[in-house]
Amino acid sequence: MNFPFIKTQRLTLRPIIAGEGKDIAELTEKQQQESPIRFYGVEFHTLEDAKIHIDWFDKLVREHKGIWWGISYHSQKDLIGACGFYNLSKAHKKTEIEFWLLPEHWHKGIMTEVLPNIIGYAFEALEMHRIEAFIESDNLFSKELLLKLGFKHEGTMQDCKVKHGKFISLDIFATINL
Repeated sequence: MNFPFIKTQRLTLRPIIAGEGKDIAELTEKQQQESPIRFYGVEFHTLEDAKIHIDWFDKLVREHKGIWWGISYHSQKDLIGACGFYNLSKAHKKTEIEFWLLPEHWHKGIMTEVLPNIIGYAFEALEMHRIEAFIESDNLFSKELLLKLGFKHEGTMQDCKVKHGKFISLDIFATINL
């Protein structure tokens, strides 16, 4: 799979590279300390955690099971977030979308700017028919964003995961390429 660089008005979406493991570990630790809500499914507590996840990003692309972009402003190389797809199934023509953004960049329209581009890429270049999202039920901002982007709420899986020793519920959202 060719890895596309995507440019929007303000932002560049690009591959996440191995040397950014330290940056991602620091960014995630900063997010976890600063954010009053912790909805991200992946947490990096060490540089090794981040390196393992970067290897996972790379493996997804190599095995044609997904694709992840780092998000940065055109004028900066530092990552401010990431977005992408995993569990990509050519047989079923569907994939799952995930995204995260450092708290200081929330409510600036960044995900509204980048997600339509990667959704279009999934529908056109990857020939997906369905894109799914599994969002923690208390994560109102992500749910509002997905609705704004045309996703439909399909239901809730009650107490389906354990996070930090407590059960959490996940809301299922999806959009279809018509």
